[in-house]
Amino acid sequence: MASLLIRSFHPLSATSFIFVLTFFPCFSLQRPASAETETAAFQPSSLSLYYGGDSKVLERLATGLQPGAVVIVDLRSITPTALNWLLERTRPAGSKLISYVSIGELHREEASYFQGFADGYWKGAGGDPESLDDMNLGVNPRFNTFRVDVKFPIWQSFVRNRVEKIYSTGVDGVLLDNVDTVDTYLSHETWSSERAAESVSAMISLIRGIKAMDPSKYVIMNRGLNLISRVIYVQHKHERPQRVAGLFLSGPEQNNPDAVLWEDAFASDDQWTRQKSRELQTIQQSERTDVFALGYQETQPSPYWFFRHCYDAGFIGAWSASTERLGELPALGEDAIEE
Repeated sequence: MASLLIRSFHPLSATSFIFVLTFFPCFSLQRPASAETETAAFQPSSLSLYYGGDSKVLERLATGLQPGAVVIVDLRSITPTALNWLLERTRPAGSKLISYVSIGELHREEASYFQGFADGYWKGAGGDPESLDDMNLGVNPRFNTFRVDVKFPIWQSFVRNRVEKIYSTGVDGVLLDNVDTVDTYLSHETWSSERAAESVSAMISLIRGIKAMDPSKYVIMNRGLNLISRVIYVQHKHERPQRVAGLFLSGPEQNNPDAVLWEDAFASDDQWTRQKSRELQTIQQSERTDVFALGYQETQPSPYWFFRHCYDAGFIGAWSASTERLGELPALGEDAIEE
């Protein structure tokens, strides 16, 4: 057994640190048989992802599906008819239809929807109402979204309510997006180490709480790679580090996500990226958590280069133009892309 201590993570300010302690087991681990028998037995074979509603693209995603195919869509963009059509084609093929849901950010156009939920929430909860302003940690200009502090119970209830509605449609699971909002907690300029650790722990609890809602559902975590290790030490400036139990995706932790998606994988060659790549390979080899990778034309030399790295690492990859254009152009596996 070996340990590795990393004193910085990517990307943060020079005054904020995270120490990640990773343990590499010397034996092969198998996914345990449990109430999650369906998800534990599922062996993913390919990945495709599309956040738009174009019927021709959806038809392309659902054509020629093989057992183990994972198809990710955004239910906000497709009609109920299209959803039923997709379900009719994914299930007989032994594939899984997964819906997008953001757990770390809120789109500006959904602020009024959140406020409507909050009004009903506080009618029954009592106490001092908390607003979006209280949990808003700033805007992500790339997507025009609010970064949210998931420590707030009202946000956790809002996310769980969304997941419940998604599950009621009959899809096979969820993609938990914007988990990397945790990096905002780790680099927050005015928080203490203890305060940052509270929100880091809240993000981990939220992820596991969603998995516990229905263990038969296939849950994929997107980004948030600073959470995947066994132990996280959070330190702001010169304060005493705070120890937080990480997800430990290669270990026997209960209610962990079934898979992790590394978006924009292999795009950099810095220390943080190399370390996360090694950790993800260890996770994949543990057979406890599946690892997917998403590559983009805007940051990588070619699909051949990207899929070669996926093959070498043992990850299931998909390729698209850019993260901003996933509502227009799908991310597809190696066999489906057009050079």
